[in-house]
Amino acid sequence: MSLLKISAAFEKKLKALDTSFPTALENLPYTPVTGTAYQRIRVLPATPANPTLGDNYHREVGFCEIVLFYPINAGRGAAQTKAEAIKNHFPRSLALTEAGQIIKVDRTPTVGVAIQVDDRYCIPITISYYSEIFT
Repeated sequence: MSLLKISAAFEKKLKALDTSFPTALENLPYTPVTGTAYQRIRVLPATPANPTLGDNYHREVGFCEIVLFYPINAGRGAAQTKAEAIKNHFPRSLALTEAGQIIKVDRTPTVGVAIQVDDRYCIPITISYYSEIFT
């Protein structure tokens, strides 16, 4: 359940930034509209950490990846502005809470290098997180 809570927390926080911006959620149908920008969000868990010898504790770690998809040949301004807004919306030390679970952003998010994929100008934003899990 902890990974579902982590995903939900990031999805809610992203939606709060701009409720009208189209978002493709993991494993849900989404059809991009030609000429319209959208974003895709997914949580990429890494190997959990076990920083103690106790049996009832571990640390979930990983990344939340948000990829912006903008129409090609429209310049980089709008896409870069949106990427910076997302970066600033998830600052280092931000704490998100979902159903009692706390998720912490532990590094300043990274805005990656833009690439072209088909008819889209794509910019990835990577947000590092961890969450202490007690069972």
